[in-house]
Amino acid sequence: MYVNIARIGGLNKYVGMNWLSWWYKRNLIMFANLARLIDTEEDRILFIVGASHTSIVTKFLVESEICEVVPPLSYLT
Repeated sequence: MYVNIARIGGLNKYVGMNWLSWWYKRNLIMFANLARLIDTEEDRILFIVGASHTSIVTKFLVESEICEVVPPLSYLT
């Protein structure tokens, strides 16, 4: 859905793309902040964020291979 926001605007007026680049940057900032928190393989971090950020930040974490991403429900029951 978010990638379609890039289509909003007119010729040389990239309103949607400007917003989308801000949103993408915001996700990268969250990823970088999470990555800084990881010191050892034993560290556990509960990351609570809005649904629109979950999939992309998870993708960043998985692709970086700096940690294992585990769904929180097994810990919260």
